[in-house]
Amino acid sequence: MRLWEARGLLRPTRAPGTNYRVYDEAELRAAQVVALLRRGAYPFEIIEAVLGELRTTGSAQRVRAELARREQDLHARSLRRLRGSAALHDYLHQRAHPVPPCDLVD
Repeated sequence: MRLWEARGLLRPTRAPGTNYRVYDEAELRAAQVVALLRRGAYPFEIIEAVLGELRTTGSAQRVRAELARREQDLHARSLRRLRGSAALHDYLHQRAHPVPPCDLVD
């Protein structure tokens, strides 16, 4: 969380006397959003944009949009990997079990 604060993603207040970080409800929400997006390997630039909109509008629509975009991206990548695995399987199967040439008899 200190890294996130240093990057400007979180803005906790400081307790008088102790200088401890104090996270109000809005900052706790922001921390949850940052944690969620970082688990998804989102770059800090996108997280900054999402938090900026969240703080400006109070709407989580950008968060939902980024998560939906990521879900579509993961789905597309998964399909490409499945196709690649199927092609590799077919190739290896053909190499292991070649079809003998057919002799045509008149």
